Amino acid sequence: MGLSRWTSKFDNADGIFFGLELDSYRDYINFNENNIDRETNILNERFDELEKSFGTNSSRYDEEFLEHIRDNHIDEFKKFDDDFRQNLRRSQIIMLYSFLEQKLKVGCNSYARGHQQKYFVNDLKGQNDLDKIKVFIKKSMRIEINELNPEWSFLDNVRKVRNNIVHHNCIVKKQDNSLAQLDKFSEGRFQIKRVSPETFLIEFDNVEFLKEIVENISKLYHKILNLELVKSNKKMKSIKASDLVVNLQEIPEGTTVVINSDELEYENNNKLFQIASTVEIENDDEDVMVYSVDFDEERTTVKPFIGKRYVNGSFEKEVFPIFPNIYRKKKNSLVAISAD
Repeated sequence: MGLSRWTSKFDNADGIFFGLELDSYRDYINFNENNIDRETNILNERFDELEKSFGTNSSRYDEEFLEHIRDNHIDEFKKFDDDFRQNLRRSQIIMLYSFLEQKLKVGCNSYARGHQQKYFVNDLKGQNDLDKIKVFIKKSMRIEINELNPEWSFLDNVRKVRNNIVHHNCIVKKQDNSLAQLDKFSEGRFQIKRVSPETFLIEFDNVEFLKEIVENISKLYHKILNLELVKSNKKMKSIKASDLVVNLQEIPEGTTVVINSDELEYENNNKLFQIASTVEIENDDEDVMVYSVDFDEERTTVKPFIGKRYVNGSFEKEVFPIFPNIYRKKKNSLVAISAD
């Protein structure tokens, strides 16, 4: 019943498969851009050949026919270089954001199951899934959102761009509250063009914006993984009392029974049972004050020596005929024992 080496509860593959999936999105973006470039190059080459032919045999064609051919070329070129390219980039932004949201949600729910929590992302309140994920990351994983910036802030702005694509087809009205935010975020990434006195159109003229989204998704995900590892080193693992076949009795309110993690395989009479402040266990410090407690082998019972009072973060000395041993220990060297 030993503890295996640390494995992420957010992603038990430690981001390996996530990285492979993200590589596929990178390839897909390049594939689409290269295909459109190839088609537009073919169109230009064909048109250049036609122009040379027209020049050599100009007497065979009237000007109206030549203009018609040129207009057809312009329309065909615009279809690939403008319409197709814009539609693909819009769909890729939607796709990338959906990938991000789904992976974060799956990761949070995996973390909840791994730590036997009673709630998942959908159980939390928020205006959207990213809001709920933010609450979960802060409440359950003890990661502050400012620790995830600038990537979190960037991707929250991508969410607003994605929402505009989905709900407004890239149209922004002059009176929209989102216009100023989108305009600020667009710098160096995409264009916001005025198409009428009251209306603007978002145009994705820079493929580097898509690549920037991919890199920010990657950085954010791995930040969460790394911070989970850092926080986990400050957080105790836990085990149920019934799994150890012990009974917890008269444990003072606000305290938790703990043992050394390397003693899990020992017989109970060889384990050093201790108690620590539950508040200290749950905070972000790396170590915790522990107090020795008694184990009754005959009754398999763990309980404090004599005293039962724990007030304002410390035991009251007068309730102990002999004050228990006190010392500080690293949290990652301990295992908390929870009542069933």
